[in-house]
Amino acid sequence: MPDKAEGTVNVTKSYAYSKEAYMSFEYPVIDMKKTGANIRRLRLINHLTVNYISEALGFTTGIAVYKWQRGLSLPSVDNLLALSKMFKVSMNEILITTQEGDESPLPFLFAGLRGGSFPAGGQFFFDPGQRLQTA
Repeated sequence: MPDKAEGTVNVTKSYAYSKEAYMSFEYPVIDMKKTGANIRRLRLINHLTVNYISEALGFTTGIAVYKWQRGLSLPSVDNLLALSKMFKVSMNEILITTQEGDESPLPFLFAGLRGGSFPAGGQFFFDPGQRLQTA
């Protein structure tokens, strides 16, 4: 049994991170209006109708798809995955994000990164299998 003298806690090295890296994390926020416009754009590029998408996802009407396109709601994760297959793009290419306090689009890079690497701007992707690195 590990010794926990002096209030120490054993931490796996792959979860180590610096306070500075944690505090500099900029939380991405999904822009519903821009994501909706992107869903519409991708639907039109792929020559798909709202009725086709609705039927493929098991909806009885196109109301949900119209709400997505107008930015009034977002697809669930399973519907987002289905849309990505229909549009032949990744889920990240459907979502348009902004950083909190920033109105410019920021591609949601975190899911595509490997090995604790950093996108531009100092944000980080935390991979529990890798030691966190700073930019």
